Amino acid sequence: MNQNPKKLSRFKLSVTQLVTGVLLGVVIGVAGYFTALTIFVEREQLDDALGRTAIKDDDQAQQSIESSRSDKLGRNEGTNLNIKAFLVHVNSWNREELALAIDQATRIPNSIATVPIKELLVGELARTNPEQALEKVWSFPSALWYDLLPIVFREWSRVNMDEALTAASSLVGTLRESAMRAILDEQEDFTESNFENLTRTLGLHALTQRLIQESEVQELLGRPTEAWELMMANNAVDDEYWNVLVEVAKVWKQQEGINVLDHLYSDLYDRNTSTFTHVLQAIAEETPAQAFDWVVGTSPDVQSKTAATVLEAWARQDPISALEASARLADLGNSYWTRQVITAVWAKKDPRALIQHVPQLPKKNRNLAVSAALATLVPLDPNEALESLQQLRSVSGAVDYNAESTLVRSWTKLDPTSAMEWVKTNKESGTPEYGLLMREVARVYALIDPEKALTVARDEASSSIFYSTYLEIEVLDSLASRGQIDVAIKLLDQVRDEARLSAVQTVAGSLIWHNRIEEVLTLAQEMTEDQQVDYFKRIAFRWMLDSPTSLIDSLPNLPSERVRQVMVRETLSLAERYDDYLTAAQIETVRKYLDDENSVDSAN
Repeated sequence: MNQNPKKLSRFKLSVTQLVTGVLLGVVIGVAGYFTALTIFVEREQLDDALGRTAIKDDDQAQQSIESSRSDKLGRNEGTNLNIKAFLVHVNSWNREELALAIDQATRIPNSIATVPIKELLVGELARTNPEQALEKVWSFPSALWYDLLPIVFREWSRVNMDEALTAASSLVGTLRESAMRAILDEQEDFTESNFENLTRTLGLHALTQRLIQESEVQELLGRPTEAWELMMANNAVDDEYWNVLVEVAKVWKQQEGINVLDHLYSDLYDRNTSTFTHVLQAIAEETPAQAFDWVVGTSPDVQSKTAATVLEAWARQDPISALEASARLADLGNSYWTRQVITAVWAKKDPRALIQHVPQLPKKNRNLAVSAALATLVPLDPNEALESLQQLRSVSGAVDYNAESTLVRSWTKLDPTSAMEWVKTNKESGTPEYGLLMREVARVYALIDPEKALTVARDEASSSIFYSTYLEIEVLDSLASRGQIDVAIKLLDQVRDEARLSAVQTVAGSLIWHNRIEEVLTLAQEMTEDQQVDYFKRIAFRWMLDSPTSLIDSLPNLPSERVRQVMVRETLSLAERYDDYLTAAQIETVRKYLDDENSVDSAN
């Protein structure tokens, strides 16, 4: 339907006033809402060009319709909004006008009061144009999508079930699931041939069956034994059923106690151990001590797969009790591992309390507990973390390289200069500890300020501790491996001469991984032929490992025949030692480039 531009412009202004007024009104209260509504009504009465009809007295049938629509949109008295009065105005708008109102609503912040208005507007558009309504959904913040999608797809399935299913199939993940739940709410016969055939054609059949099954289970939730048996009979034990399995298990445990775990174990453990441990964790979050008592009564093998799960949940509530309980496990190795899990949870929750408790931990668990605590404490207070580190040096087994490197890495993210100065002040230059810690600083610093990190690295003496001997290679490797290859390439000219070939090799490895093969060849252009030979030999293994097809395709494009022959022999030699990376056909292709006078034996 064609619209008069001036008329539409005036309507847009009045819609803006209404929607903004209503949305603000519901925030302020009922008085504000009716003030906004009155302003809008007066404007309509004055503006004859808009052709708006005045508010009419609702008859009983209309009240029933609007009440039904209001209920389905989730309205309640708490919004202080007269939905029926608002719907009278919405009903008088055409699609274009309603779309303009929705556009205005997308710019209003979400709140308990404003969300119902947004749902109502989208729902009204979905009644006549669900496809456009779906497009409007994506204009809202993503947090609102899961409120709006069901409204759109419920209306769509009433208008055209086939189109609704087709649209749902184009969505992914939980968005698709949300849409299908809404469609199934409106479908009375799930076995109807057209519906079932279309879900199969669109790849929705498995999801549909799962949602139907979950709905059946929900109806049996008051009788959890029957609900559980239904799921087991349908082999509903994969991770996609985790939520409903947990829900049934919790209700069952509330009714019959912790011994329900015996049934869960019998039905689930051998069929899907990860699903069993997930359900067990959910129960442990409610009653960790009881759940752990059950674990202790099982075999050492079952304990090894379940104890950490239960103790992790317990640690979030009471880490000291969880640590004490871990001593009851049959296997000492399992006790060690579960204590690591507990202290990792404790470190995130209260690092200071964990640091105070370190002397009470078994010696083998102290160093990693300290590392975990420092990782959390450094961002909170670096000076306190340093003091804690110094105090813990007197505790046997508490401080080692892992603890210091954790502190340095975390500190470098906040203050790289201070972290580097601490290393230089507290560690003797040339020692392994110094080299390893400077390596940690350089790699983190590179991601913060590449130029400064490279300048600092270039001033460091060569060391066997560093990757390829030179610290600036660590800087470039950190950048290239984290996706900043172009930055690393720009810094190549600043690398000291004796480190240049190693630097280029490092960057080339990342270029190969990202299939930027032309640039791998370009890096060799400024080299002498001897350097090219060395360069391509160094990257041959990485190239064969990550991109064998591009390696073979690039052989004709190598800079010289000498380089090509060296690369061919190196590749064939590697293929003999590592026979899983090249196929027989690929090896034969490489051999075609080999001179008759050369052989694999002369590769070096």
